[in-house]
Amino acid sequence: AVLLLAVPAAAATGYVRADGDAGFAGAAAAAYLAFLVVNLYDLVVVDGLLVLGLGRRLGALPATPYFTTWRPHLVGFARGLALGVVPSLAAAAVAVVAF
Repeated sequence: AVLLLAVPAAAATGYVRADGDAGFAGAAAAAYLAFLVVNLYDLVVVDGLLVLGLGRRLGALPATPYFTTWRPHLVGFARGLALGVVPSLAAAAVAVVAF
C-alpha cells in the first residue's frame, strides 16, 4: 500500500522539479503512469508468478478461486486502475503547490 502512494508522489515531485514550469496535468499524468507501473507489477509478478505460479507448485496455498484463477486478480487490477486516479491527482496537486 505504501508503494501505491509513495511512487506516484515521487513521480509527480520529480516531474515538477525537473521542469520548473510543469503544469498540473503533466504532474498528474506522471503520477498515474507510475501508479500504473506498480499496479501492473503487482498483477504480473506478485499475483501471476508468485501466487498463481509458485503457490500451486509449492502446494502452500489453498485451492480456492483466488489462488487458482486469474479472474480475481484481473478484477483487482481493474479496480486499481480506477482507484489510482485519486492518489495520483492528490500527489500532483501537492507537487505543483509545494515545488
